[in-house]
Amino acid sequence: LGQVVETRVPGVEGAFVLSNILTAHECAQISGVSQAMGYLPDALRPRSVRATEQCLWVADDSLWKPIWARLARFMPLVDGLSAVGLNQRWRCYRYGRGHSFGRHHDGSWAGSGIDEEGRFVRNFWQGRRLSQMSVVFYLDSMADYEGGATTFFESTEDAVGHAVRVPQGSVLCFFHGQHPLSPLHEGSRVSRGVKRVVRTDVLYPTLQEPRAGESP
Repeated sequence: LGQVVETRVPGVEGAFVLSNILTAHECAQISGVSQAMGYLPDALRPRSVRATEQCLWVADDSLWKPIWARLARFMPLVDGLSAVGLNQRWRCYRYGRGHSFGRHHDGSWAGSGIDEEGRFVRNFWQGRRLSQMSVVFYLDSMADYEGGATTFFESTEDAVGHAVRVPQGSVLCFFHGQHPLSPLHEGSRVSRGVKRVVRTDVLYPTLQEPRAGESP
């Protein structure tokens, strides 16, 4: 891995790109595993819309923890609290030619995980972890596709956005959910090739205290 470089996104307060988070080999491994698991059309989008395909992946500790170690020192404080990890629920998206993901705000998620019996638990931390930032990993070289920028908008009426093209192995980070800096954005149309990304969330502690004897 090369040195991680942080670059602020012009015109989008609180958004930044971290380069050299994943190697090209790691990107290929993640792409290969997601491909083997299989992609399905995004169930939330009308069939008439050329939207993304997605694959849901619950990342185990051997995957997310080493990546978090590369990211953690760059994460900002939120309400004076430090970030504590990544959501293990990873959403893999594949954009083919003509695919896009329309304007939206990313929502917050409670941290998910796997319990001792191997079952998926959506709210693993029982309200004590909530995401405040999106992190989007870019798995393909920018030479492998055209279009496909992540474009940020100042308002729903704003026709001109801030288009961001992100290199392979880099991560785009921005606030989401109820955070006041959560930006309106889209995955703009891919005109050639295939773009693959993984979106997950940065978790922060909430002020909710555990009850006596309670554990995740």
